[in-house]
Amino acid sequence: MEFFLIHLPWFWLGISIILIIVEVITTKLSAVWFAAGAVAALFSSMIPGLTIMWQIIIFLAATFLLWMTVRKAAINMIKNHKYRDSAEKNSLIMQDVTAVTEITETNGEAKDCNGAIHQARSDDGTTIPEGSVCTVTSEDRGILKVFATRNI
Repeated sequence: MEFFLIHLPWFWLGISIILIIVEVITTKLSAVWFAAGAVAALFSSMIPGLTIMWQIIIFLAATFLLWMTVRKAAINMIKNHKYRDSAEKNSLIMQDVTAVTEITETNGEAKDCNGAIHQARSDDGTTIPEGSVCTVTSEDRGILKVFATRNI
């Protein structure tokens, strides 16, 4: 029993790591509150003379307080945050855009059907004149690769 009491900080650290791994796997915002409570208990275990019962109370209290105060705001923030996934990034592939400036291999801009301006580069190395209609072949770090379908 004395060995366990001496190594209590390691116990709380292990519990918090396990709970963080569970949260990463599940991504349901359920274990993260317990992990934070375990971290609070970890710090409380370093206070000399604080019994295991007080550490458990601190663990439960921190978990409950965080769950009651932060959970709803965190869920709303996650739901309202617009993640830009690969489907949205690649939504312009095989779509027509209009060259706003002359497009070369190293420079140029194109406008999509929504009016948004994107950096664009010639896919095949040719120079595409301003006003030409182009088709997007790929997207690389926000830069559209295009080829001219109708030159103006």
